[in-house]
Amino acid sequence: MRDATAERVATDRLAVSEEALGASTERFALLLESSGEGIIGLDAQARCTFMNASGAALLGHAPAEMVGRDIAAQLCASGEGDRLAQAVRTGAALREDEARFLRRDGSALAVRFSLHPMADGAGPPGAVLTFADDSARRQAGEERERLYAELRAAHERMRDIFYRAPAFMAVMRGPELVFDIANDRFATLVGRRPLLGRALRTALPEMAGQGFVELLEEVYRSGEAHEGSNVRLLLLSGPGAGALQTYYVDFVYMALREADGSVSGVLVHGVDVTERTRANLLALGQRGALELAVANAPLEDVLDVLARTAEEYAGGTVLAGIQSAGAGDSLRHAAAPSLPQGLREELDALGMAPLGAAGGTAAWRAEAVESAAIATDPLWARCRAAALEAGVRASRALPILSPAGAVLGAFSWYYREGAARDARDDAAMALLANTASLVIGQRHEAAGRQAAEEHSHAILESMSDGFRALDAGWRIAYANGAAERVSGYARAELLGAVFWDLFPEWIGSEHERACRRCRSERVPARLEAWLSAWGRWYEINCFATPAAASPFTCATRASGARPRRKCGAWPPWPSSLRTSSASSPATAAAST
Repeated sequence: MRDATAERVATDRLAVSEEALGASTERFALLLESSGEGIIGLDAQARCTFMNASGAALLGHAPAEMVGRDIAAQLCASGEGDRLAQAVRTGAALREDEARFLRRDGSALAVRFSLHPMADGAGPPGAVLTFADDSARRQAGEERERLYAELRAAHERMRDIFYRAPAFMAVMRGPELVFDIANDRFATLVGRRPLLGRALRTALPEMAGQGFVELLEEVYRSGEAHEGSNVRLLLLSGPGAGALQTYYVDFVYMALREADGSVSGVLVHGVDVTERTRANLLALGQRGALELAVANAPLEDVLDVLARTAEEYAGGTVLAGIQSAGAGDSLRHAAAPSLPQGLREELDALGMAPLGAAGGTAAWRAEAVESAAIATDPLWARCRAAALEAGVRASRALPILSPAGAVLGAFSWYYREGAARDARDDAAMALLANTASLVIGQRHEAAGRQAAEEHSHAILESMSDGFRALDAGWRIAYANGAAERVSGYARAELLGAVFWDLFPEWIGSEHERACRRCRSERVPARLEAWLSAWGRWYEINCFATPAAASPFTCATRASGARPRRKCGAWPPWPSSLRTSSASSPATAAAST
């Protein structure tokens, strides 16, 4: 009889261990099957020993049909399969985030996988391959990349629009208004000075005190936008420049906000309207001056409009003066709204001279004269101190010439300290100077016509023969003093009366036929006739005047009251009166 207690205990222990192992195996299998990822067990030759349900569902295979198959050749492309097989044989770990496995139907499945070796003391018996469907992530990534590419393209388009926009634009950040970006138009406007990374007050110091910087700071503080239209702006012309140029701008300042609503910067958007504004100023000034001239306003008032237009056109950076020529080589300021009286008097005292400062020299030479530095220019030697005291540092003058080339005066621009002459000023000066020439020339012509009329009137009034001017309707438009004496009518009775109403005895006579023939045929007529109403013989000269408005007017001239037999030869009619009626008050004349 043998004691089997030990064996029985060992057998029981083995049964318990096997039962525990089976339970553990079941739990492990359940764990593998419940995983959402595909799990494949591989032997040392990369053949499938196990595939869980998730892996089979992803690949479209039944788990059993994959057992024993070469996974590297079954699922992977040649390059990826080779790397997988090599890793299994060598016991190396492998991870791929951008792999593709082939499904049973031949379609590709985007996956990411990890390969981990299973090692024991005898060597690498195989590996575990875990993989997951990466299609959604990759699609999301591709969509993200597509959206990012679109966003990048849109950003580039917006950037291109920003930099190429016809309007000037800039973005400034922070309370110091540091330039973040600025487009080409903005850079051109400010003379292409360095801007990015610099505070506004440092980059463009001349803007302080003009209201622009203060408005930008207020927009940053309050977050409220601000607009401006046709606002004057003085800017330096470039780096190191000391002279200011005038611009006119339309602009909008808008606060830039972060996601939390806080203001982080200011956008400046505007349009340079300098050319349009200046053109409007010139047009309005010229029209205003011509309207005054047509209304026969004093010449000084007309020229004052032109001088003020020049000053407004230049944005207050110049003082304008218009001098008119007088007797000899004298010049006198007819308009200089902002020029100090002392400087005006010294400039007028120079007159037209080789060293006549601005206007005097221009009038002397009959050409444009420019002084870039009054402090050293010899043309200003005689009134340099007065000019510098008035705050002017440079000048440019044009002669005011008549169409025939006669000097009528000079138009001068005196630039204030710190102002720069703009080449665009030349065309404006020429326009205003030509307008001044037109106005001054018109006044000279009017004065000449007035003098001629007064001279002709004096001649007519000094005649001993009666003279009448008749219009196309045979009304008496003018009668001299002798006509009153000869006809017996007062001048007030003669003027405006129809000739045939006052002298009905002429109707049907040779006198009437001669006058009417003169008007219709425009040939002079001369006859001697006895006028019974007046009891005298008269010699009558009738001629048509060259009036363009009425080709049928005529003038008659009769002798004084002398007997015919004593008349003798009648003195010829003055040629100056026979050839033109411009010196008489009407288009036709008659006298008795």
